[in-house]
Amino acid sequence: MRISLFWRTFLLIAGLVVACLMAMLELIRIFDPAPAEQKLAWEVASVVNLTRSALVSAQSDRRVQLLAELAREEGVRVAPLEPGDRSEPLEPAARAQALLGRLRGLLGPQTRVAASVNGEHGLWVSFEIDGDPYWLGLSARRFERQLGPPWWALLGLAATLGLLGALAMARAC
Repeated sequence: MRISLFWRTFLLIAGLVVACLMAMLELIRIFDPAPAEQKLAWEVASVVNLTRSALVSAQSDRRVQLLAELAREEGVRVAPLEPGDRSEPLEPAARAQALLGRLRGLLGPQTRVAASVNGEHGLWVSFEIDGDPYWLGLSARRFERQLGPPWWALLGLAATLGLLGALAMARAC
């Protein structure tokens, strides 16, 4: 059976696109081995530790201003952790649970993580200052971006777009 020039061209271009995508994914895996959950846990732990240090070292009359500036400039909210707070846990997805485990490893086993506190959605992490518990809240956009779609979804989208591009180039020849 003989394949037309159009389909041979299409298969060649499609093969090159798929090979390039696979090479790109392998390079990303080699040069960036840390999973997204680990990177996000490091970022959140850094924000918690820096906020804790800033609040401890700030003069008492400047703390309210510091908290307002953190909320306005960085999207970081700090609130006292009260026993009556209504908190919703993170979803039971594997990536969210991996994030929880990594955060507890970085900040301590007593760390609580929630998807919302008292109806405010985001990533909420508990921490202490001199024995007093607090919540630190980050906007949902900040962590959803890093825990975005899985690699296979991105690969599927890139392959589909690449194959459509190959089809268009083969038609133009």
